[in-house]
Amino acid sequence: MSSSGTESVTFTLRFSTAKTYRLSIGAVFLDSSFNVITESLTKQDFSIVVSDRLFLNVQTQDTVIVTVDGVASKPGSVSTYLSPGTHSISVLSIVPKNDSTRLRFDHWSDGSTQLARTMNLQGNTTLQTVYVTQYRLNLISPEASAVGDGWYDSGSSANFSVPPTSPVKGIAGQLGDKWIFQGWYEGDKLTTSSNIGSITMNESHTLTPRWKHNYELPLLFLAAIIAAAIVLAYYSKKKQKSAP
Repeated sequence: MSSSGTESVTFTLRFSTAKTYRLSIGAVFLDSSFNVITESLTKQDFSIVVSDRLFLNVQTQDTVIVTVDGVASKPGSVSTYLSPGTHSISVLSIVPKNDSTRLRFDHWSDGSTQLARTMNLQGNTTLQTVYVTQYRLNLISPEASAVGDGWYDSGSSANFSVPPTSPVKGIAGQLGDKWIFQGWYEGDKLTTSSNIGSITMNESHTLTPRWKHNYELPLLFLAAIIAAAIVLAYYSKKKQKSAP
């Protein structure tokens, strides 16, 4: 081997007992006839710790609780040592962050989609949870039933709707009064003037439909009642005058 060349050698050592072993490694140079060059002999003593414990690292978001072999950890990533063999690992499907934001479990970094899984650990293992952020679409519509309220993945499109008209509750509604849709608003900002709309869920949203009364039918009905009352009063008075 030339003086400028390099060569690597890999050894596999197997140990039957978990303890600290003191080892020694040596190396020598050979001449072109493969004779040992005595003065090139080097030796290095070292120690190696052999453990029957394996390292498990589960990387996750700060609010996620990981359960290993039935023991729940504090929220956040988990690092622990386990014996070789079968172990159970689980996380929650939904992890709330606040009233309008939460995390939805999607999969593990190795492709598994199981929330609770059993693993046969035979070496140090690192796993990562993959969660999707979800935002809440809140529809406030006491006048009419709204469709679309709920949780949506970040970046997805949420569809929402209300009927274009809705009966007013109580006697006014029985007389024909109804709500007529005017537009969807987020705060004071108009989102859409259509009763059917969609919105991209890059954050949480609270939408409220605005309405106006349709007084036309109740007024006509009231006018008819008044007219009938006037006519009835007129004929009643006339009848009284004609009586002997």
